Order: sequence, then C-alpha cells, then structure tokens
Amino acid sequence: MVNGKITEWFEVQVGVRQGCLLSPCLFNIYLEFVMKEIQNLDSGLKMGNMCINNIRYADDTTLIEMDLDSLQEATNKLQEACTRWGMKINPKKCKIMSEDTKDVLLNQVPVEKVDNFVFLGSNVPSMEEDVKRRIMLASWAFGRLKNTIWSNHDITRSLKVRIYQALILPIETYSSESWALREKDRHRLDVFEMRCLRAILGVSILDKVRNNTIRQRLNITTTIDAAFKV
Repeated sequence: MVNGKITEWFEVQVGVRQGCLLSPCLFNIYLEFVMKEIQNLDSGLKMGNMCINNIRYADDTTLIEMDLDSLQEATNKLQEACTRWGMKINPKKCKIMSEDTKDVLLNQVPVEKVDNFVFLGSNVPSMEEDVKRRIMLASWAFGRLKNTIWSNHDITRSLKVRIYQALILPIETYSSESWALREKDRHRLDVFEMRCLRAILGVSILDKVRNNTIRQRLNITTTIDAAFKV
C-alpha cells in the first residue's frame, strides 16, 4: 500500500528479513499449510482417539513417530510440502533420538542421531545435563554484571538481591517445573546460589561465614524453595 492505495502485484526476491514484524505471522501461515501434509498421516503417538505426530512452538518443530520407517515417511512428506511452499529444511539443525540404528534421510543426507538435545531451552531427556546447563548460563549472566552491579558500592544490598532474583534466578530455574531433582542436583543449585550471594554480600568463602547467616543477612530463601513455592 502506497499513500493509502493498493499497488499492483509485484514479486519479492529477498524474502522477509529476520526481525521484521511480519516474519512470525508469515512463517506461521506457511507452516500451517506445510504441517497439514503430515497431520493426516495415521501415525505417531496414540492418545485416546487422536494420533499426535508433531509438536510445534514458534519455529521449533518436533516429529513424533513410533518407528523410524514412519518417521522417514513423515520427514519425506514434510520436505515435499516445504519445497512446494518455497521453504527449506536445514539437515544440520535437525536431530533424531531413537534406539533404532537405521538412518533417517533428509535431502539424501542422514540426520544426526543424539542421546540428548536442547529443545525450547531445556535439555532433553537428561535432567542432570539440564541443571548443569542452567547453572552455566546463569553463571555467565551473573559474571556479566560483576563490575556494574555486584561490585558497585553505590547500590544497596536489597536492590542487588532484587536484581539477582529478577535477572539471574529465572535463568537458573528455567523449566524447573518439569525437574525431578536428586539430592546432588539440588546441591549443585545451592552451591551456585551461595557463590552468587557471597559475591553480593562481599564475603569470601575464606571468611568462614555460614550459609544460613548469609541468607539471613540478605533475607533470601533457597533457590529451590523459591522456584517451587506455590
């Protein structure tokens, strides 16, 4: 539309730019047409009278099949539909989790088999690896604020705690609703949090201040208690 008037049809050569406001909407429209190709397949995980063979969130798509032959068929259907709609699937960004050793091909290229992978920010299916990854990401975020926040004497302790709870804690406990924590996983989370709280308080491990004392001074509960508090 130009000056309030609709122009003649014209061909777009460069596609929709990444970050454009139209990108998610256009992608979802295309993907709906594409996924209809495999939704009619009588395969997947049977739940009551339904067969669920795909899970989608934004641009993350997961195909679910009970055997690799069915997965290959669904993959072929998906690839054919994408081709018709001018979309391409990158085999390097695709993973397969299966106990079967047979290959699944995409564009004649075998899709990589893995024991776990990151899906929507969580490590599947290893909860232990997911906890380690959350701690790593939270540690990186905490370290980025060392000079500007944690070591800044002009910022009060209470404000530092609020910043920690608003910026670091959500990273550490992301997807924790699905965790079934073992004692050693909980210990990892507690150790990381105490390292953060000591940095906020300006207390070294060599100062021999008990963990409970540090929590009382900062008026903060444990990470796990806060994450699972109802």
